Amino acid sequence: FAKPSFDDLEKYKQEKTLNLDSKAFLNHYDSNGWKVGKNPMKDWQATARNWATRQSGFGNQQPQQKQYQDFPQ
Repeated sequence: FAKPSFDDLEKYKQEKTLNLDSKAFLNHYDSNGWKVGKNPMKDWQATARNWATRQSGFGNQQPQQKQYQDFPQ
């Protein structure tokens, strides 16, 4: 396995017309040692396609605030 450069990822993104944040993808996998779960990554192109599919759901979840009820005093 050879990790992709930013230019490799950008070229692949254009070829496959992926909606992908290249910097976020590279930063994420650089930080976790290019692993998918606990396993070493085998195919960064497949991982990029999957990332692009799931990316729309990243960061869109608002943290839920707990609803506290008034307790009798």
